[in-house]
Amino acid sequence: MSNRKITDMAAMAAGGQATGDVLPIIDISETAAVDKNKKITVESLFKGIPSNVGIGTTSAQANLDIAPASSSASLRVHARSNSSPGPTIELVRGANTTFGADNYRDYRLKSSAGELIVEYGHAGVTSEALRFDAGNVGIGTSNPLTRIHLAETGASDEPTLLIESENSKIYLRTAGSSGSFPTGGGPNDGELVYVGGDCRVGAQAADKSLIFFSGGYDERMRIDSTGCVGINVTPSGDSKLQVNGSMRFAGSGTASDSTSPIMYRASGADNLAFASGNSERMRLDSGGKLLVGTSQSKVAGGVTAGIQVGGTSAQSSIRLTRDSADTGGPFLALSKSRGSTVGSNTVVQAGDTLGTVRFAGADGTDHASIAAEIRCFVDTTPGSNNIPGRLTFSTTPDGSTSTEERMRIDSLGRLLINTTTAFATSTADFLQITGTSSTQSPAIGLMRNDTAVLNTNHLGALEFYSNDGGTPVNCALIKAEATQTHSASARGTAIRFSVTQDGTNTPFEAMELDDDGRLRTFGASSVTAQFRTISTNAASTAIGLVKGASAVSTGGTTCFVVRCDGDVENTNNSYGAISDVKLKENIVDAGSQWADLKALRVRKFNFKEETGNGTDTHIGLIAQEVELVSPGLVKDTTDIEEYQDPVLDSEGNPVLDDDGNPIVDTKERETGEVTKTVGYSVLYMKAVKALQEAMERIETLETKVAALEAG
Repeated sequence: MSNRKITDMAAMAAGGQATGDVLPIIDISETAAVDKNKKITVESLFKGIPSNVGIGTTSAQANLDIAPASSSASLRVHARSNSSPGPTIELVRGANTTFGADNYRDYRLKSSAGELIVEYGHAGVTSEALRFDAGNVGIGTSNPLTRIHLAETGASDEPTLLIESENSKIYLRTAGSSGSFPTGGGPNDGELVYVGGDCRVGAQAADKSLIFFSGGYDERMRIDSTGCVGINVTPSGDSKLQVNGSMRFAGSGTASDSTSPIMYRASGADNLAFASGNSERMRLDSGGKLLVGTSQSKVAGGVTAGIQVGGTSAQSSIRLTRDSADTGGPFLALSKSRGSTVGSNTVVQAGDTLGTVRFAGADGTDHASIAAEIRCFVDTTPGSNNIPGRLTFSTTPDGSTSTEERMRIDSLGRLLINTTTAFATSTADFLQITGTSSTQSPAIGLMRNDTAVLNTNHLGALEFYSNDGGTPVNCALIKAEATQTHSASARGTAIRFSVTQDGTNTPFEAMELDDDGRLRTFGASSVTAQFRTISTNAASTAIGLVKGASAVSTGGTTCFVVRCDGDVENTNNSYGAISDVKLKENIVDAGSQWADLKALRVRKFNFKEETGNGTDTHIGLIAQEVELVSPGLVKDTTDIEEYQDPVLDSEGNPVLDDDGNPIVDTKERETGEVTKTVGYSVLYMKAVKALQEAMERIETLETKVAALEAG
């Protein structure tokens, strides 16, 4: 049949229908006589028509299947007015025809004020699900500000955004702590979670950065196009990690845990601080100084050190330890180069300081005052693999602001005390002490620190050892020895001198200065003279005895003098010898000495020039002639000569002094000859005996002469 225009809607609703395969055109207009209050339903309108209706197609696949022949709109719902609300399409299920009235979800698509809104109804409540506004899509918001704007109102256990594939998921969460989300978050937390393989987030452009912000739109972290990471700072340069602020490596607790083991933080302008236990332990300040145990750099001893250790306990110390199965120990190495750049190797010069250990104390203002220091210098001109050095030890006197050198060890191993210049150039003078005034004459003090000093206890000693390639042995010593138990009022002490005689290996006491000031010598059995004074001046005093002196070298009266030329002088013109009978035994009268004295020949002579006894003429006896008459008056003394013995090193080579001259020792040896001496004191006694004999003869002659004269 041909198309018909149906104007009687009531008749159509009553069951009228067209025949054929083409749906008639239905014109519902304002001029049609139709009751506007009645609703036309698909069921009443198309009663008797097959359930699937096709428009533009003969094979409808749904209740209404629209297949336009062109790209024009397939379905149009036209509102006659521009006023709101606009046209609406509802998808409603259930027996209840009211939108969203039952427990199922109904959906509505409507236009309002130029916006497309998707709503859903459920249990009598209508909520907006989606809104299109000028190209912006809003989910959960009626005012989308961007192309896709998701807004969550209220807490939910489900993700705000879920992108899911067969093997992976991406969650965007803003609230909740359970459900299908990974646990750990709290209300109002925002999380982007990827469950699956690698999660790649970045900026593809070659010159762009990946920026992370929080607290509004304040940038907190940036990864720039070179891979440098800046935290609270825009990275620059080649440093891969740049942080403006603190870095904390927390322990088992939270970031604020006071027990966190390590904390790294920027502290002020260009300061780098390291902390543990929530307290700063070390700092690298803006000047490049490393501060340990303190945050404040100080000048100590006039030096701002590159490494400074401070504190209020023993922790303000430096310990060096080496644990190794060998003979080596830790090193503290101080070195210097004349080069102007770090790592240069320019030779040092004589007088250069190679290192200093300085001791300073606080004076109430700072730590700049130096109390003492130890310094190492280049002693003389250095050479290849040869840096001759010296050590100096200095202290600051009371009332002074600068140190003074007190002691040094030079490159020759000599110890110089209170002097900076060796007064003896010999390398054998290893200890040299100099006094600076009459009150600071050179001295060495030795003390026995004991609770009680008893008789014969040693108070100190100066010992001399020899090493002939074996065990060092004592060869000589000077020692102080208590002669009584010491107390506050009694400290008797003597000085004893011991030497080792030629041909022996044990020292014996050769001399004693007792606690009364008496000097005694104890010679070996083979020694003929225990005391010798040698002088090139024959008139000089060999032995002098002085009484009444107030000092060692002043005042007093000379009582007795033995001069080097052999003269003996005394003040009272008397000579005596110990002759007490209590000291003698086997006492008998001496025989006649007349013949011996008569046989002696008194001679005049001069001493030879080489003897140094002058050219004067003397009168006396000849020992060899006296020996023929009375051998008991003559004694033989072995002649001794001095000789120079060169000092040799361990390899037998001569040891040289600083001037290159061989060092020698002056020694004595026997010549093999003897010098004879006459015992004049015995001769005097023989003369007394002969005189007595002469007096007896004179008395006898006088008696005979008197008898003859009386005749």
